[in-house]
Amino acid sequence: CGPSAAMDGDPAEEPAAGQSPDEAEDDQGKPSKAAATEQEIAQQRIQRLLGENAKLCEQLSEAGRILAEEKALEEELRAQYSAALSKKERQRTVDLNLARTAHAAERQEVAHLTEAARQCCELEDVHRRLQGVHRQLAFAVDLQAQALGECEHKIAARSRRIRKLELALYAVVSRTQGDAHLESLVSDLIASSGPLVQGVLSREAQRQAVELLAKQKAVN
Repeated sequence: CGPSAAMDGDPAEEPAAGQSPDEAEDDQGKPSKAAATEQEIAQQRIQRLLGENAKLCEQLSEAGRILAEEKALEEELRAQYSAALSKKERQRTVDLNLARTAHAAERQEVAHLTEAARQCCELEDVHRRLQGVHRQLAFAVDLQAQALGECEHKIAARSRRIRKLELALYAVVSRTQGDAHLESLVSDLIASSGPLVQGVLSREAQRQAVELLAKQKAVN
């Protein structure tokens, strides 16, 4: 570029004073050889630079391809990371909801157990009261049964006594039937004694008649 361009563009120099034409031609050939050498070196340098440039272009292309793959991988990783974050957030929301539900269920269960315990205490208190009432009722029933037994004994004793009096009264009336004086006197006493004595004598007479009739039928 430098010496060769200068030689190609400049006109041939004049022979220096005191030189012969052959010496002048030798002086002009030396710069031409140097320019050719420099041009050859420059061409080699350019070829070497072009080869290096081609290698650099290949490396750049490979680096671009690797960069594109890395960017695609980065985008995929970013998408996966975003999906993982979304999934984590959803899982966190689900966990929170489950925790709230479990806490609410626990509070409800505690409330139910508390209510059941309170009702159990109330039922135990009612049971104790009912046991006391049962004992009182049993004691009252025993007293009533005892009083009823005593009343039944008294009624039975009174019934036996009344029966004895009725039999005695009927026996007296029966014995006076053969005596006219006594019969009239007893009839007056019976008439003045009222319907109670008359009813007793009537029932006893009927009973004696039934018994006599039964005996006669048995004999016959």
